[in-house]
Amino acid sequence: METQLEPNSKASRARPVESHFWVSSYPFFEASLFVASDPASQAQQSTQLYLYDCDGAPVNEVEVNFPAGQLGIVELDQFLGQCKLEAGLKHAHLHVVSEAGGKHMLRIHGGSSACMLGPAQEVSQLRSCFFPVLLANERNALVTLVNYGRSDSLVRCRMYVGKRVPEVRINVPALGSRVLSIPAEFSEYAKPDGNKKQPTYLRLSSTCEVPCGAQLIETISPEKEGTIFSAVS
Repeated sequence: METQLEPNSKASRARPVESHFWVSSYPFFEASLFVASDPASQAQQSTQLYLYDCDGAPVNEVEVNFPAGQLGIVELDQFLGQCKLEAGLKHAHLHVVSEAGGKHMLRIHGGSSACMLGPAQEVSQLRSCFFPVLLANERNALVTLVNYGRSDSLVRCRMYVGKRVPEVRINVPALGSRVLSIPAEFSEYAKPDGNKKQPTYLRLSSTCEVPCGAQLIETISPEKEGTIFSAVS
């Protein structure tokens, strides 16, 4: 989610831009944050990074400054050392705040593969989000969640595969993060026969007042090739 008013609004000229991302570190992948400042600004732009571990504990707070009109890049792995392991991964919730007019993107990379992600999609009482997923032996889909608020939030993940609609529920700690492996959580439904590929989609919703952010990251491992990253946000 990226929060910003319309460019022509007077309030938008003063209101900060906020974005939320799920981030992980080596050996799964490394992440770089891209910060684009307002092209109309003539002053140095300030950006604050707030990092919380998977259980919502603060692990780092960083302020970075970039010259006006230039693209800033922040390598995040150096700030994730104190994060806990959860679901076999060291991961965190990244909250980014920039001055009005800024934009944020995340680049995840590992080995010879990389992809770009926008801010997380919001999941709340008023908003559901949908992700397309292709089930195949060489693909592994991960739904990543970050909690924007200071109380726990329950997210429902429903998979539509053929005429079946299985569902799991994930509790996301306040300010924390969670990762959901689709093949593991939906093991009864997410195993295509042989080399067949099964198109499906996921619906994420919540009845909690506290909003969460969701992103979909897929790892694809073709034969005789390295891992390829694909993402939807």
